[in-house]
Amino acid sequence: HCLPILLKSALSSDLPERHGATMAVADLTLGLHEAGHPLAPGGEAEAKVVGLVPAIEKARLFRGRGGEVMRGACCRVLEVVALTNIALPPERVDAFSKFVAENLKHPTEDIVTHAVAAAAALSSRSLHVMSPAWTSKLVAGWATAARDDANPAARRGFALAVGKLDPRVLNPS
Repeated sequence: HCLPILLKSALSSDLPERHGATMAVADLTLGLHEAGHPLAPGGEAEAKVVGLVPAIEKARLFRGRGGEVMRGACCRVLEVVALTNIALPPERVDAFSKFVAENLKHPTEDIVTHAVAAAAALSSRSLHVMSPAWTSKLVAGWATAARDDANPAARRGFALAVGKLDPRVLNPS
């Protein structure tokens, strides 16, 4: 199985290796799920995929040259985690939502595109574990940023993300 090798390579100091491995982790995870062979719920592989973005953050691999390209790849991992219905505790959903929001502000279109896709997937598959108050606060914050943020890139990113939110998130009960 190549997933353990890819997960290790996703933390490499070599940017092309790190980026390629991170994208491959996302694509392999989604491919296995679509082929009817999802990661074992609660298993080691699932935990490592869910923990990949925090591990990259902890290793400070978003800094310096190449850090930007990793943002899009990590948003893709979060999108796939949601699309494959991996159960996430509320603390992880909160952290992932904050990471996505950080990337919605980015001036690079590719990063924003990946962040919007992650926001859409998280809203349709993962945000149900959050309280209605938390969800309302997220939507209000993103809508306010779309309308009022001084940064045009942030306004654009948040507007795109709000437009992709699941209707259940927009109207929590």
